[in-house]
Amino acid sequence: MAPFLRSPQEEELGALGLLLNIVVHWNAIYMQEVITQLKAEGWVIEDADLARLSPLIWRHINFLGRYNFAVPEVVAAGGLRPLSSSSSEWDF
Repeated sequence: MAPFLRSPQEEELGALGLLLNIVVHWNAIYMQEVITQLKAEGWVIEDADLARLSPLIWRHINFLGRYNFAVPEVVAAGGLRPLSSSSSEWDF
């Protein structure tokens, strides 16, 4: 009996699923960091507002183009990248 071979479409779907999971995980980590920072700055964060948050945002992710895979020292030491300030509604 021949082994099961995946079609190229199935391989692409699997890769897209992996990419989606990575983006959601990344967003969830950094969304929590933003919430923590806002609370530390004295902002009142309502539970109703938190309930509306979703890590399924993607406009800040560059899916095309060139990538730099150099790891900053803070990340290599187990930390997170610094948070940036939003300057546009498209950042959300």
